[in-house]
Amino acid sequence: MGRRATMHTYPADKDKYISRTLQQGYWYDHGAWMQFCNLYRRLDPESNSPLVFLDIGANLGGWTVPMSLCLSRPIAKDIVKVIAIEPVPENVALLEMSLEANSINNTVVLPFALGQHASGSLSLFLDETNRGGASSVSHATNSSMTVEATVTTLDWLYSKYSPVMRNV
Repeated sequence: MGRRATMHTYPADKDKYISRTLQQGYWYDHGAWMQFCNLYRRLDPESNSPLVFLDIGANLGGWTVPMSLCLSRPIAKDIVKVIAIEPVPENVALLEMSLEANSINNTVVLPFALGQHASGSLSLFLDETNRGGASSVSHATNSSMTVEATVTTLDWLYSKYSPVMRNV
């Protein structure tokens, strides 16, 4: 990617997984997101079709921030956008702080949970040691901490935000 990014994370005692990795100066899943970045860079620059990278369950931005930085270089005239979908409000706040700290402007953060059907709200159980471990199933986490998330469908998001996705 060429430059080190500023990442806002949880204290190490609240998140022993992705925050710790980012605090140590490493990218989470570096090899995987770099392959996507290189794929997007090889796409036809003459194409006028909008390209959107969706990061569903964006967490703290371990994929969103590096992909946004990677794709911020002109590939084609303003057609590459990054859309981060994250339901946990604390994660959304930290992700938005990271985007601002890195002067990223090709990214939109949408504070939703995705489901098969739009169903109002959903209680997500937050894992005390893995803040990316939010789940709608209580026994899937190490905690009884919950947060309410608005549930919608990817189809609804696209219908509502497609102009935003093209014109971030």
